[in-house]
Amino acid sequence: MIVLGSGLIGDRVPPLLASRLDRAVQCERRAAAEGRDLVLVVSGGQGADEDTSEAAAMRAYLLDRGVPAERILLEDKATTTEQNLRYGMDVLTGHGVAGRVLAVTNNYHVFRTAVLSRRLGLRLNVIGARTAAYFVPSAFLREFVALLAQYWRTNLAVCVLVAAGPLLLAAAS
Repeated sequence: MIVLGSGLIGDRVPPLLASRLDRAVQCERRAAAEGRDLVLVVSGGQGADEDTSEAAAMRAYLLDRGVPAERILLEDKATTTEQNLRYGMDVLTGHGVAGRVLAVTNNYHVFRTAVLSRRLGLRLNVIGARTAAYFVPSAFLREFVALLAQYWRTNLAVCVLVAAGPLLLAAAS
């Protein structure tokens, strides 16, 4: 499992990131109850306004909730979702971990993460954690804009076709 970082407040895990980690804890406990080993990669570098890497803070959070230290692997360089996914997969591969991979993010971020993982050729599933209701509208807007920017050529082509459609129909008649 790769848990995507989302920023810290100093060295503290904020509620948005805590919801991702709590979702990962649920999955880890379910796997343990079923007798399966689950390895968690906590992924996130250190921002200019952060006192530690996201990965280190995430690891401490998971340890406080009883996740065994040997099940937690750190990836502390990523600063984007793409890097979270790529570097997280590299950590798993480097530790000889094979099998199904699950990425954990917030529910508003699942679609873009899944699209991105498919574009990168990564074989993984993405699940979402709950997001506070007050944050959802701005989060979905941010994701929409990110997808528009990420696929700007495709979006531009669609806009040109939509704008040219009436002109083409008028010329044909």
